[in-house]
Amino acid sequence: MIKMENKKMNKKTRILVVDDEVDILESLKIYFTRKGLDVSTSENGKEALDLYEKGKYDVILTDIRMPEKDGIELLREIKSQDPGQIVVMHTAYSDFQNAQNSLRGNADDFISKTSNYSELNYRLEEILTKKEQRETYEKLEIEKSVEQGKRKALEQLITIFRHEIITPLNGIDGAFQLIDPSLEEDEFKEYIEIGKESAKKLNYIIDRVALYASLNHDNLNLSEFEYYSSLEKHVLDIKEELQKYRGDEIELIYQSPSGKQVQLYADEELIMKEVLGELIINAARASEKGKIIITSNEEKGIIKESVTDYGMGIEKKYWEDVFLLGVTAKNPSYHSSIEKHLYESGKGGPAFGLAIADKIVKLHKGKIWFESQYGQGTTFSFTLPKKTII
Repeated sequence: MIKMENKKMNKKTRILVVDDEVDILESLKIYFTRKGLDVSTSENGKEALDLYEKGKYDVILTDIRMPEKDGIELLREIKSQDPGQIVVMHTAYSDFQNAQNSLRGNADDFISKTSNYSELNYRLEEILTKKEQRETYEKLEIEKSVEQGKRKALEQLITIFRHEIITPLNGIDGAFQLIDPSLEEDEFKEYIEIGKESAKKLNYIIDRVALYASLNHDNLNLSEFEYYSSLEKHVLDIKEELQKYRGDEIELIYQSPSGKQVQLYADEELIMKEVLGELIINAARASEKGKIIITSNEEKGIIKESVTDYGMGIEKKYWEDVFLLGVTAKNPSYHSSIEKHLYESGKGGPAFGLAIADKIVKLHKGKIWFESQYGQGTTFSFTLPKKTII
């Protein structure tokens, strides 16, 4: 007897029975209801598709030959929406060829019509049991993969952390080894400054690694905000910051949709500072001078943002590693004044910023990518759904 429960919803098995023969439809409804199932019925494929789209069913049992929309059409439309939905064809012997066709359309099984409903019940129970076993196996495999991914990510973090902290630690150690009571005041101050600069770099690295490690769904501060006004404000802030360190070398141009308003449900600070801010600063690092263009678009519930520079570009041999933690995508020609300011202000650095931006966008169910021509420039782009569903 079918008594498999949907544990998440804590409800009994739901079945949709589709048949244009009213007598068969009613007898199947009575039989399955007595067995404890939640039964819905439909006399044609068109009505059945409407019911399917409005509700969730564990099993759909459908005849093949029906008016308006036959069973094979219904099967194909349901499977196109949800390949995992169980659809069983309930067919007369004369429909054997159609039953074979339906299996080619990914039907889970076909069962000949019979007055022996116990056999029908047994076959459906068997299909549901196999599905549950398959889903359990897939869940275990996913959990195993996630655990392996976590271990790999932790190993990567430890390796990068060890590598990145060596330079500032050596700077601090070297500065203090050079300090001697016999030093002149100017030399003493110089070594102290070297130690302080190295300490700032070390603090920055610790902060970046800690941020990357802490990024997960539970830590997203999701709220609704007007995207374009927030974007314009943050672009102006970054523009002022760039002006301090690059003067008129960099022209930041923001091309926004005129007068358009879009509500975005996301973590505003992470998107604006750690994603958009990083992409703009990254473009400034790669550019000796010239324009950086920010372009916004919105279509069908998706926001797209692009940051284009006309700097050095990225060599093709580095493309696969651009978003990896600890990788400097466009080294070695970053502009030194920007790089020094990044460590001092904690605004992001080449070894961490793009990896952090990549992780944030993916946590918001978005995509991030780049296009580049070495020696001509790079465009980094990302998309976000207007509502992040975790």
